Amino acid sequence: MNGVDLLQEVKRRRPDLPVILVTGFGSIETAVEAMKLGAVDYLAKPFTVEELISIVQRGLNYGKIMEASSNMSINMMHFIPCPAKYYRFGYSTWANIEADGSLKIGVTDLFLRTINKIARIELFNPEQEIVQGDIYAHIETNDQLIHSILSPITGKIIKQNQSILSDFNLLEKDPYFKGWMYTIIPSDLEYELNHLTPCSSDRL
Repeated sequence: MNGVDLLQEVKRRRPDLPVILVTGFGSIETAVEAMKLGAVDYLAKPFTVEELISIVQRGLNYGKIMEASSNMSINMMHFIPCPAKYYRFGYSTWANIEADGSLKIGVTDLFLRTINKIARIELFNPEQEIVQGDIYAHIETNDQLIHSILSPITGKIIKQNQSILSDFNLLEKDPYFKGWMYTIIPSDLEYELNHLTPCSSDRL
């Protein structure tokens, strides 16, 4: 079997087990499929040691959070799930359709719980095109790791949230509302929504 087949089999047997897909034949389509099937993240060769360390750290922390959340003797919220009307790409990013047809996108609270405190945020500029499953931002944490963020949707950036660049608390404390990253005009929303998970399904 190939890596995607293995991912499906692992998730069938152990849905709670964090899986990171690593491939030498990286493509956006593979990344999108892997995230839809439940991979924690996706890493294409060649990659740096720093990239590997950051993604493994997130995977380990994700596993700890999921284990703690499933422990019925612990009566506390370990992360805030995305709002029911939102969509998520894997566990890390979200998209919300605005009334005018544009989308706001950002990172989930669960993703933020898997990384250390934010030291710097690097955003793309307005008018740039971003692609579903490809990198659309970087977050550097105070442990000097750089975390690449994968875009939930393809489209053109029309606005970036400048506020989070100077006040990281907006992102860390309110990632779904004041902590959004971009407003974008989607390229093929109807098709790409099929690759996202409605956040309402997380509450079933």
